Amino acid sequence: MPRFGFYLSLQHPAGRDPRDLVRERLELVALVREAGFDSVFAGQHFLVPGEVQMLQPVPMLGRVAAEAGGMTLGTAVLITTLLNPVEVAENAATLAALAPGRFVLGAGAGYRREEDAAFGVGADRIRVFEDKLRVIRRLLAGEQVTASGRGYRLEGASLTLRPEPRPDLWVAATTEGGIERAAELGDAWLIAPSTTVAEIRRGRELLVDRLGGPPRELPALREAVVAATDAEAAALAVPFLDPRGTSSAGRVPLEAGRYIVGGPQRAAGELEALLDAGVDHVIFRVQRPGVSHRDAMRTLELLASNVIPLLVH
Repeated sequence: MPRFGFYLSLQHPAGRDPRDLVRERLELVALVREAGFDSVFAGQHFLVPGEVQMLQPVPMLGRVAAEAGGMTLGTAVLITTLLNPVEVAENAATLAALAPGRFVLGAGAGYRREEDAAFGVGADRIRVFEDKLRVIRRLLAGEQVTASGRGYRLEGASLTLRPEPRPDLWVAATTEGGIERAAELGDAWLIAPSTTVAEIRRGRELLVDRLGGPPRELPALREAVVAATDAEAAALAVPFLDPRGTSSAGRVPLEAGRYIVGGPQRAAGELEALLDAGVDHVIFRVQRPGVSHRDAMRTLELLASNVIPLLVH
């Protein structure tokens, strides 16, 4: 049975009162909880462009845990290349205590030069990412760790706050090398929202070959805008899903197989293609900066009432 989650967007236009942003985010969490969604995830960036502002996921998920009921909580993703692995592991253990057996640690290498520069990460960023993932995984597993790297040195270190069971570690990837990394170092490949269905199929084949069998879970982030009609949904999506395929403003191409945008029937078709490609946990992102709280709630309501029921009986 497929699972469905909600990506809690923490980026919003500059000038909004952050207290209002928190209140609106909690309203969305309550909506998906009552609608029967399975999970809530949140992601991370630093030094975002001046036209937006961003809340950070670890404290926000700590607050969301009180509203989440039995839903899984997770990061999608923490940019672990930039972070101290001890801090990541300790924060993950704390969130696992707030959501026992229901916390997932999603990790990514990041891609913004501004972030790399701010944290002193250079051309060896992928090696740094891999080394830190190994340390985090070992710490969360309760091992004594001796390791050193950029910004950390451990001598027989271990966590005293030890989550049981160890949280799953999802590794975000968009390239063949990244998928192989996810197979080696993670418990799942976390599929980026801009990945097409065709790319997911090819990636899953690579993952099966690398693992020697089907993955235990295949989660995917997905941009989603659902409205009464295809035309209305497309109009709402245009500000951030660019039909020209440009990406200079963080947009993704508005093309079939890359997003879920449309009326309920079209959205269901896009979702069905995703599931047919092997994805079994779809995490909907419904609110880029500039999308209103009302429109985000409407998309979630339609997904719950008019889209998912067409596929799940």
